[in-house]
Amino acid sequence: MEKLRILFFYVWLFSLYSCNPGPGKFNDNLMENLNRADREYTTFYALVEQHPDTGDFVSVTKKGKVASEELEKLINKINGYEIPKDGDDLKNLCEEYIHNMITSIKGFTSKEKLTKDQFEKALEDMDVNEVKLNEIDGKIVEAQKSFANKRGFELKDSSSNKR
Repeated sequence: MEKLRILFFYVWLFSLYSCNPGPGKFNDNLMENLNRADREYTTFYALVEQHPDTGDFVSVTKKGKVASEELEKLINKINGYEIPKDGDDLKNLCEEYIHNMITSIKGFTSKEKLTKDQFEKALEDMDVNEVKLNEIDGKIVEAQKSFANKRGFELKDSSSNKR
């Protein structure tokens, strides 16, 4: 009976740790989602830069809608994570970062058919919003360092932590 209790204790302990991935894994998951968001946004931005001279903005609008949906999915994924102690600020900044990307993209998706003037205005707004994104990115780096320090894990320079 004693061996059975010890076995149950270890099974319980394992299940506790496997259900709660810990602060390091939380951080890695957030950074992985931010890196995906960056790739989606960069791809969209490259498309936008190719189209100002063509006058055909329909493909930009369509890709913008797809990009916005993908970014929304990433926010939903982030909202599904269990937030460890002291992780709220980092999570909120990550969400704010992705929301700002969506805001930039929505300038290109507000109408089914953009005029050249509307396109140029959306491009200007996107460039202005880039400053906000850079500011938030700096805050994410600081929040990430603070979170790691408070939770006692070391940040590694890996593909999922490039902030």
